[in-house]
Amino acid sequence: VSVLSVESIMHFPKGKRQEAYQAHLKFMNDKGDLLTLLRILNAFCTLKEGDQGKWCSANFVNKRTLRKASDIYGQLKRQSQ
Repeated sequence: VSVLSVESIMHFPKGKRQEAYQAHLKFMNDKGDLLTLLRILNAFCTLKEGDQGKWCSANFVNKRTLRKASDIYGQLKRQSQ
């Protein structure tokens, strides 16, 4: 739910669309986009805060959006306990 509540996580900058697509392939899940987005979020959440920016740049994903999705996930998790 948290990854569906935010703007696009993946980004495709002009002039680097193919490079971005290649970076996103490692997260792709043939069972759907939601599972792909969850893979990205899970990978992001395992990183130390200081490593997140570099990782996001290398993987062509939006750090601000992932942070927001992570916050929403945390709120949902706390509410369900």
